[in-house]
Order: sequence, then structure tokens, then C-alpha cells
Amino acid sequence: MAKNGEIDANGVWLNSPKGDWAKAFRFGFFHTISAINNAGFDIMSGFSLMPYYTDYFVQICFITLFIIGGLGYPVLFDLKGYFSHKIKRKKSRYHFTLFTKLSLSVYFLVFLFGLATSLGFELTSTNIESMWNKLDSSGQNYFYGNVFNRLFGIFFTSFSTRSAGFFTVHLKDFSLGSTITFMIMMFIGASPASTGGGVRTTTIGVFLMSIFNMVVDKPRVRIFKRAIKKIQLICQVKCLELPLSL
Repeated sequence: MAKNGEIDANGVWLNSPKGDWAKAFRFGFFHTISAINNAGFDIMSGFSLMPYYTDYFVQICFITLFIIGGLGYPVLFDLKGYFSHKIKRKKSRYHFTLFTKLSLSVYFLVFLFGLATSLGFELTSTNIESMWNKLDSSGQNYFYGNVFNRLFGIFFTSFSTRSAGFFTVHLKDFSLGSTITFMIMMFIGASPASTGGGVRTTTIGVFLMSIFNMVVDKPRVRIFKRAIKKIQLICQVKCLELPLSL
């Protein structure tokens, strides 16, 4: 890690708070608010979190904040009720709401889709300038480090790109396929009543289930054994029409 005002090994200017506790507190406070609100603002460098590319503790902290902010307040409230139920050791079974089940399922399915798809595109890319193949100035080593470094770079980006806005790998270094994948994830975004953007995970979940039911010729859309009203299906389609038209 570079000192204040210096240039790190990758040529990235880093306004590091290292050694300055007052500055570290200010930076930590600012970036915690920025991350949990999926804002993407940073005051450390002009390259987001690239200077912390191999600092996995920092990245995991950011990912945790992305998830907390992106799941939505109703989901967090439901999870609070679940853990409270467990702590009190109640014998009755706790029942999550349909909203929580759908939000959590689609949220992590979108992440897995982005991770698997972008990883596939990067591993099969023949472009020498893509993040997986790019070499440093010496031409002897990979610019983005060893295999684990690059895998974690894709892992972090798959969490962040949907709505958080932080990055450890410059987006211009990803292949075209990965870029399109990230655009799809940005379009979907986070859960309703969250700090993230997008058309929302529940909208996509209900929309895809309605298409599936049309294919298998089922009269009613059912998710987690709960029937979805027709008016709700119409609302989901309407929510997709405007952003798609733009």
C-alpha cells in the first residue's frame, strides 16, 4: 500500500489514510456510508478500490455492506425476526415472508449468474488486453496478479457492479461478454426498498416465473407455494416496459 500522495505499483494515485488515525476514521466513516448506500463514491483515489486490489479484508467488508444495503429493509427486518426467534428458542417454526424468500433467492441467483457468466467469458477470452490475459509493463507477469487475485477480482465485481459502483478491476479491461453481463446485472439491480437501483430483483423474479408458467401452460403463477395475483403480474410487466423502452 502506498503512503499518502504516492503512486502505488500499478501507477494508481492513492490518498492513503495509513498512519493517520484521524484520517482513517474519516475515510472509514465516509466509505461505510457510501458502500451501504450502494453509492460508489470514494475519496481515496481516482480509481475506486483498485489500490486495495489484494486487500481482501477491505473488499469483504465492502461486499458485506453492499449486501446489507441491497437486500432491502423489509428483508432485514424479517431476518432480524428470524434470529430473534432462534435466540429465544421458540419451538414454533419461523415463517419468512414471500417477499423475503423471493428477494433473497433472486438477489443471490443474479450474483451467481454474473459470476459464472463473466468468469466463463474471461477464461475463454483470446483478447490479450482482457483482465484475465493482460500483462504488466515488463511483459512477464499478469497485470492483475495470480489466478486467485483475478478470480477474486471477478467475484468482487459481480457483487459490486449491479448497483454499488465500486471496482477493483477497471471495467474497460473486461471482455465484451463480461461487460454485457454486467449491464444486465445493473439493469436488474437490487431488491425493493433497498439502497440499490435497478428494476428490482422481485420484478425480474415474478416476470421470469410468469414466462415459465406460460411455457408449461399453467393457469396460475405460483412462487414458493403462493399464488401471485394477476394485477401484480401486470404491475411487474409495467415496471419493465419503461426502462426497456429507454
